[in-house]
Order: sequence, then C-alpha cells, then structure tokens
Amino acid sequence: MMPRLYIILLTLLPMLAGCSQPLATGDATAATVDPVRLEIVELPELKQPQEVALKDNTSVTWTRLSSIPPPDQRREMKVQQAIQTEADRLAKVDYAALSIPQYVTVTHSLQITPDAFDGSGAVVEQYGEAAGERRWALYAWRGPDIPQLPNRLIVFRWVEVYAVYDLAQEEVVRLLATVRGEVHE
Repeated sequence: MMPRLYIILLTLLPMLAGCSQPLATGDATAATVDPVRLEIVELPELKQPQEVALKDNTSVTWTRLSSIPPPDQRREMKVQQAIQTEADRLAKVDYAALSIPQYVTVTHSLQITPDAFDGSGAVVEQYGEAAGERRWALYAWRGPDIPQLPNRLIVFRWVEVYAVYDLAQEEVVRLLATVRGEVHE
C-alpha cells in the first residue's frame, strides 16, 4: 500500500505546487487587484504642458482661460484623487532633472514626500478642442515650494502637476509633473 501512495503523491505534487495561492471564493477581499496606473509625463521646466498633454496629437487647439470658470466639483474631485493615488510616484520624480540649469542644485535640495501631493485646489487652466468640440480640460495643481537661491530672492519656484482630463470619458488620462516659477518684482 505504501508504494502506491508514494506514486500517487509523486503524480500530484507537481500539480499542487502551482496551487500555493489561495483560491478566490467569490469574496472581493480574496483577490488583490492592481490599480490602473496613470501615465506620468516628466515635463522640463520651461516646456508648455499642452505640447505633451496629448502626446503627438496636433489636431487639438488649446485655449488658455482668461478667467476662472465656475468650479466643477466632480471633475476637481477626480483630479484630486488621481494626484493622491499617484503620490508615491509623483514624489519620486527627479524634479532637479526637469529644472533649468541654474536651479538644478537648489531644486535637488527639495525633500518631498508623497503626503505633499494632496491634489486639493487644482484648477482648470485650458480647454482643448478637436473638430470644434471641447474635448479636454487641463487642470493645474500647485505643489510644494522649492527653496530659493540666496542671490535670487525674487524668484519663486514650485512643483506643479497637470492633469489631462478627458471630458467625454469623464476621467483623468495622464499626469504631467514639472517645475514652475515666477519672478516677483
């Protein structure tokens, strides 16, 4: 009897080896699903976001808004959630590499953590039209300030994340991570 059991075990062992994961029981907690990750495009400091917002799609005409439109809480919430969901990856972006040369060292001194990417306060800056239809919204979120250069105290710079929002699908389709700044005179 023993040799027969031994043969059966040898036959079943390779099949059982592939079953080390628990079987799904229909309970949603039994399986882990990786969240869909958004593409994050790293945008050099002086490059305009609409140049890469839709990759190489040149058929879109972008219109910068002259005034802030009324808030759309549903869209703004989705933008905020997208930034928060990708906070770990956004915090790992090499913002110094995106900076203009004279600011690389000071930007490198920025210590940024994922909790800085809360996404609150994002505003729509531009709309993109294709074939006469408003199709895209470009939201901007201002992140943490970057330390100033001691000899340029009127120059202020910060991390900025743009969210490309597809108005037809009602979702954020891509994030752009960059550095922005302004001079206060």
